[in-house]
Amino acid sequence: MTSALTWRTRDHLPALAVCVVALLAFANAIGNEFVYDDLPLVAWNQRIRSLDSSWITTSYFGGQGGVNACYRPLVIVSFGLNYQISGLAPWSYSLLNLLLHAGASVLALFVARAAGARQRVALAAALLFALHPLHTEAVTWISGRAELLAACFGLAALLAHRRARSAPDAGSWRWRLGAAALFALAIGAKESALTLLGVFVAWDLILAPARPGRRLALDYALPLGAVLVYFLVRWAVLGPHVFSPGPMPPLDNPLVPPHLSLLDNAYGATPAQRVLSAAANLLEALRLLVFPARLSIDYSYAQLPVRPGLDVQAALGLAVVAGTVAGAVGLRRRAPPVACGLAFLGLTFSITSNLFFPIGIAFAERLLYLPSFGFVLALAAAAERLAPRRLAFALLLVALVAATYRVRARNRDFASRETLWTAALAASPRSARVYLKLGALLHDRGEEGWSRDRAQALADIARAVELLERSLSIYPEYHTVNLRAGDARMRLGQPARALPHYERAIRLAPRDGDTRVKAALALLLLDRPREALERVDAASRMTPPPPRAKWLRPRILQRLGSEQQD
Repeated sequence: MTSALTWRTRDHLPALAVCVVALLAFANAIGNEFVYDDLPLVAWNQRIRSLDSSWITTSYFGGQGGVNACYRPLVIVSFGLNYQISGLAPWSYSLLNLLLHAGASVLALFVARAAGARQRVALAAALLFALHPLHTEAVTWISGRAELLAACFGLAALLAHRRARSAPDAGSWRWRLGAAALFALAIGAKESALTLLGVFVAWDLILAPARPGRRLALDYALPLGAVLVYFLVRWAVLGPHVFSPGPMPPLDNPLVPPHLSLLDNAYGATPAQRVLSAAANLLEALRLLVFPARLSIDYSYAQLPVRPGLDVQAALGLAVVAGTVAGAVGLRRRAPPVACGLAFLGLTFSITSNLFFPIGIAFAERLLYLPSFGFVLALAAAAERLAPRRLAFALLLVALVAATYRVRARNRDFASRETLWTAALAASPRSARVYLKLGALLHDRGEEGWSRDRAQALADIARAVELLERSLSIYPEYHTVNLRAGDARMRLGQPARALPHYERAIRLAPRDGDTRVKAALALLLLDRPREALERVDAASRMTPPPPRAKWLRPRILQRLGSEQQD
């Protein structure tokens, strides 16, 4: 009895340590506000407020598809359960994210062991995974839950698959069924979890001897069935967007081909430019995996540039791809855990890297959450073979302490929208969206404080204009920013500088009647009533006509009448 108890305690203490470390490092994320996509997905999302079928019959952001055609019903279900617990109080949403991350970290320990890593190597990999600062976007940001759910169910599916491979025929069926069910849940959380099927195959080739054809077919029949069911359900919900998100704004991903750009071929990348640019972006991914000192919520246009041709960064990125593949193949016999880690890293990042086809976003730190497990596994296993034990332990200890400090500091960046976008401005100074988000916050604050403190409101709006126009200097075809900048200039009493913004906004959204009325008001203030009347009449002919058109038209006519009398 004593020996059995001692064995169980010794076996589970590492898992308990990993769980506690993960929870403590991210604990100060509880209490943060809803930020960025948390608002449409949680705070403004009416679907999560009632228990009905809309949780699984609509796309991720609502509706029946469109530009943001993601299907992640498991995430919406989890948000709905959070709402039943705490309503719109963020604490339960953050707490569940922390618990999921702790669970994924513990699973990382067991999956590393399943890859053949020794206990100390598996523990080192799991601790690095639990404390990696790169994971703050997935863990601290409530909207990062898709990554957490996909990782938890995906790693559990990989464990069950490995157990099915080693179990005798009579007992392997329940493990096969469990692996397929967990795999289905993983892809129900995020589409990119489909790559785990490739991990199943790669790890089987690295770790297991050849199997009879009948058993080999059984190993993959159920996961393939789960994929088929997933795509049938996805097709029923998203319709024509079952495989492709359709046209998308190049702001989100400038690597889309020109014919899929929403801006009439003004932006976009050829297939060769996309591959080279995505390869160059791998260097940014490697930098984040190795030295995540600078972190950002946003890498959209034009933080990561489109590469017009082969350059040093693109060549190095392609070398990283080749090295990952060569390492996974070449080390499969000499160092199976390293090979498994490299295969896991390469396969799980293959879809989201944009190397093979464009997705809805060019790059994001959260996309590296699951792939990073492959990196830390390969790193820990390689360090055991190459570095003296004391040196490896000392380096690990320094890395864990530094990572904990960075995680807790980064958690505070997500405390509010202003702290998040202020931090993003320092880390991504070439992103048009970052300037928009921070400028919009200051603009809103100035408008809200206009009646209380006019001087402070003017200062906020003046700063907002600087940020908004900096955004437009990067991405002029930004309808929302042009509209915001025009409104801010009008509030500052500068109709001459507001008008060009309204004109561009009208060109980008010709059916926007409200903007035509705003342009008409600016023209009227500039003593150009005839042009103002043309704009108001054009807006009035729209369906429905903007309400302010009826208010403004008599004033324009009065001005025209005064001119005629003069």
